[in-house]
Order: sequence, then C-alpha cells, then structure tokens
Amino acid sequence: MKKKKFYLLFTLFLIVFEGVSWSLYGANEDVVEDNFEINNNEIIQSVMVEYRGKFTDERHNYLIQLVMTPVTSSEKLVSYCEELKSAEFITLDTEFVNNSELCLIQIGGPKLAFAIDVLCENLDLSPFYKLMQNPKIFKVFYDMRKDLELLKKEMISRGIPGKVYFNSCRDTGTMAKECRMSEFRGYANLLRGLTEIDIDKNIDHKWKTRPLTESRMLYALNDVVYLRPVYEELLYALENNDELAKYYDKYGKIFLEKKLLLCSGIFSGKKYNFEMILVVTPISKNDEIKEVFTYIISNYDEVAIEIKNIYSPKLKLKKNSLPSCSVIQIAVFDMVFIIDAKDKPELSPLFAMLKNAKIMKIIFEPEIFNKTAEFKGKKVNSVFSVLKESKKRLSYLENQKNLSSTKLAETILDTGDEKNLFDTREQIFNKRPLSDNAIEGALKFVSYLLPMYHELIEIEKNPPIICSNNDNLGNCAL
Repeated sequence: MKKKKFYLLFTLFLIVFEGVSWSLYGANEDVVEDNFEINNNEIIQSVMVEYRGKFTDERHNYLIQLVMTPVTSSEKLVSYCEELKSAEFITLDTEFVNNSELCLIQIGGPKLAFAIDVLCENLDLSPFYKLMQNPKIFKVFYDMRKDLELLKKEMISRGIPGKVYFNSCRDTGTMAKECRMSEFRGYANLLRGLTEIDIDKNIDHKWKTRPLTESRMLYALNDVVYLRPVYEELLYALENNDELAKYYDKYGKIFLEKKLLLCSGIFSGKKYNFEMILVVTPISKNDEIKEVFTYIISNYDEVAIEIKNIYSPKLKLKKNSLPSCSVIQIAVFDMVFIIDAKDKPELSPLFAMLKNAKIMKIIFEPEIFNKTAEFKGKKVNSVFSVLKESKKRLSYLENQKNLSSTKLAETILDTGDEKNLFDTREQIFNKRPLSDNAIEGALKFVSYLLPMYHELIEIEKNPPIICSNNDNLGNCAL
C-alpha cells in the first residue's frame, strides 16, 4: 500500500515538474504557445513572435493571427485586402508546382497573415492585384523574381483589368547582399542570422493537393510571418548602421535614404505625395545598371529622365562633335538615382528602356538627346516633354522662349518650403567624386518632373482660365 502511494506521489511530482519545465522552456522560445479559435468556419491561430534583432540589438514582440484556412471566398478576400490598405508594407510569397503553375499566394500584414487559394477558379483576385499596384504600400519578398513572374502570368491568364506592373517591390535577398550577409544563403539561414529564429523548411511540395494540410498551411504562412522581422532588420541596417554606411562609402556601394516628396498642383489642387528611395551613391558598374533597368522595364510605366553633359570652358570639341554625357538622372515614383556616365559604362540597358514604347519617358527638354554624343541617333519612344507641353497648355506664360525649369516648377507646383528646385547652375558635374550638392540637385531635379507631368495631365483634362485683367476677358487665355 505504501509502495503504491509512493509511486502515485512520485508520478504526480514528475507531471508537475514536467509542466513547470515546459512552461519555463516555452517562455524562452521565440514563438510562444499558439491559441486556436474558429471564426465563421475559419481556423484562426494566434502566434506571438519574439526575437532579438541582429542590427537593432533590441527585443521585439508582436502578436499575429494566422488564417489557417485558405481564402476561397471573394468577399473574404475583399475584407482582408481592405484591412491591409493602411499597412506601410506587406510580406508576400508564393507556392507553385512544375516551376510554372501558381497554387497559393501568401500575404502577411502587421496583425494578419493569410493565403489565397489560386486554384479556386471562381475567386476574384482583383482586390489582391489592386493592393499590388498601390504605390503607398511596399511589397516585400525574398528572391522575388519568380514570384513576380508567376503573379503577372496569373493576372494575364485571368483577364484581370489593369496594367501588368507592381509598385514598390523590395527583395530582402538583394538587401541582405547590400548588408554583407551573403553567407546566409536561403531564407531560413537569413532569418536565423538576423533573429536566431529557426523554422522548419522540410515539407513535401504537393501544393496542388486539396484540402491543404495544417502542416502545409503553417509552412506557407511562416514564410510571410517571419519575413517581417527579416525586412525590418535589413531596412534598419541600411538606414541607420554607421559601420555599414562607412562600408558603402569606402567601396562605392549603393546607399539608400528615404525622402517624402510633398507638393500639390496649383491648378488642380491635387496632392502629389511620393515616398521615394533616394540612391545617393551614383551607379556606375555595368551589372548594377543592367539590374536596375531590367527592374524598371518590368515594373513601371512612367520614368522621368534627365541628362547632364560635360561642359567646361577648357573643353575643346572637334567640329560637328557633341559633348559626352556626365550623369543620367532617373526617377520612378518610389525611387530616384543617378548613373555616373563619365567613365563610359555600358548603357545598352538604358537604351532598351528608351525604345520600350510601353514606358512613358518624361523629360524636361527631349532635345538634350540630340545634343549628347552617347544618345545621338538612338531611338526613343513615348516621350513627354514637360517644357513643350507646358508651353502648349499654359500659353499665358511669360518669356516662353527662355522659360526656365525653376520658373515652370513654381508656376505648376506648390512645393512649400522647397525653392529653386531645378537651379543647377552652381552644381558641377565635371569633377569626380561628385559633390553632395551636385547629387542632391540632380536627384531633386528629376524627382519633381513626375508631379509636373501629372499636373499637366490634369490641366489638359480641365484647362484653366487665366486673366491678366478681371475687367477685360479678352486678355484671358486657356
């Protein structure tokens, strides 16, 4: 009897001890205990993610809900996408078979992660693609090339209206290379290197099988859940790490800054707000030039471009010869950069973009192409001249023959405290390295061509009536 009592007490002690040990162990895990609930036939799993960031060197934690049931309802997809409209960024991943057939799209927001069942033919994916085309939301991937290819293919095959391009996409794989983390190959290794979080990547990839098992859903959603801390750590490193900034300066790598471009149209009253990534180190290497223009051709339909030539009183040109290009300024609505062309890098990727009729090229004065040696005779399609169109649509402008870009900007845009946006007379583009003043002026010049273009489009839709004398309507001009 005493033996039985002893064994009973001993067993009870072990159970209690195991429970205490488990709770202590669980408290130190990166992901704490999951909670399940059923909501409208959907299984919701709440997960607390905890980690210490490699670059931030701080503890982070956030609660996120995983929708463990794939989205097959158009109404539900509208609801989820509506919830993500205010997100600063979302994380994305896809699952596919045969390297060509899209099966699942995973999306992660600040508080919610879900997966879209692409094999559901009756599901309207338009809300998702509207989200992809929203320039205010950054779309974060890991190794996004294949994901974007399949997403575009799916959009075309379903006949979803709209232009087949996605705005503000970022690749954490590329960011990791910029942060000197190339040794962490693969998403799981990068996640471990940045957060010390381990996730299981061992699973059979039978993504066409329905219904999807719980383990497959968890595998799929984990990819977007943990991509959030990966992105935040890498972004922090690029923006705030002093040692990294020194590395970029020393080796001439690309360094990024964020700038909010705020202005409004004087005639339309429309606000033009762009959160731009400024690439403040000029691009000069052939592989970088090829990569950036390949990306632009695939993702944008409007590009502002400007060229600064090498001018100098000491420069003696041969008869009928043209000056060479010094810098080329390029802006899309979420990124602006300059190419250092003085040492004559390979510009064929740029020329391919200029020939692409699907991309509108916005430039102040297109004649600059014919005045530059590298561009003379090159084919340029779909060109919008800010200067020419301004003269056509704003016929009251004074001194049209010598209309300065600064005067035109002040006429079309209300830029608040920003003055002399395009005044580059004091900026020297012949000397190397380029001064901070020259780089800042070049980036600012081309970035404001975008809102000028859009304001001129608005003016064409609703021509303003301008009167120099209110008592004499004969002096009014359209």
